[in-house]
Amino acid sequence: MSSPSNATDRAPELHTTRWFNTAKPLALDDLRFYVLMCVLGTALPYGALVAWGVENGGFNVAAMLGEIAGSRMSLLAWADVLVAAVVLIYFILREGRRLSISGVWMPVAGTCVVGVSLGLPLFLLMRERKLRRLKQGVGSDEQNVG
Repeated sequence: MSSPSNATDRAPELHTTRWFNTAKPLALDDLRFYVLMCVLGTALPYGALVAWGVENGGFNVAAMLGEIAGSRMSLLAWADVLVAAVVLIYFILREGRRLSISGVWMPVAGTCVVGVSLGLPLFLLMRERKLRRLKQGVGSDEQNVG
């Protein structure tokens, strides 16, 4: 029994740009995307931190904590970031062990020193590279994945 052919039966068109290649999920362009996000994920938070330090005459931890606790919205944002960081570190350690990814200390340290904005794209970059090596038959035994 054949089904009627209509627009919903056809696959959607796939678009390719310089940074995003939807025709090939997680292609080389995605590795560049993760690298870009690592750079932005480090530069943007530290840019804000440096600007804050200049405005406040240096890095005063007590003043920073005072601003963090200064409003409920600020506390909400920091609570969200802390929970996300804890979950990310757990994921990095667990997924890193499952896939035998070496150097997982780097995204853990990046999360602790910079934040989730560095730790997540760095780990996703490392994970994607490992998955590609496993798919090509290089690295650990594929039976260990899963």
